[in-house]
Amino acid sequence: MYTGIVSDLGTVAALDEDGARLSIATPAGFLDRAAPGDSIAVDGCCLTLTAKEGTLARFDRGAVTRARTVEPRPGAQVHLEHALRAGEPLGGHLVTGHVDGVATLAAAQAEEGSVAAAFELPPELDARLVAVRGSVAVAGVSLTVAAFADRRFTVQLIPATIERTLLRLDAALVPGTGFNFEADCLARYALRAADPAA
Repeated sequence: MYTGIVSDLGTVAALDEDGARLSIATPAGFLDRAAPGDSIAVDGCCLTLTAKEGTLARFDRGAVTRARTVEPRPGAQVHLEHALRAGEPLGGHLVTGHVDGVATLAAAQAEEGSVAAAFELPPELDARLVAVRGSVAVAGVSLTVAAFADRRFTVQLIPATIERTLLRLDAALVPGTGFNFEADCLARYALRAADPAA
């Protein structure tokens, strides 16, 4: 379980040919509190640390993970977050790291010191999982839905988010770019309870 508050940025060091094994170069000290078997969110995707060599973290990626997430590109930066420990502040919202699919950035523009970013939901995702003023995770970042219509949700990226993550107009926020997307886990259970076929 995570909070969607990104703690660090890592860099994709290697990805094998079938995408099943991933290596991330992490900042100095990041792996000090991690041991093989621990969970770490990489761009919002919960992965199990299989080995660490200095500052290099190694992970295995299963078939379901590969099918539902953005494929990491060697050299690209990624968001990192350690799993939430009991007693730690829940600064964002409860994030499982179980990515629902890839949301595509439709548009982004500066608005009075913040950035309004609109994303298209993955086609396989039930739109009822997203609600205005509800929570979502985009690339592992906890965000509040400001508007929602026609399978497109909009979030406001405040300066603190822009400074601490890769969600910036001069970097990742390019229309057509895909991002790992997770709906609020509470919405999943509410939908399931209301509609067992969902």
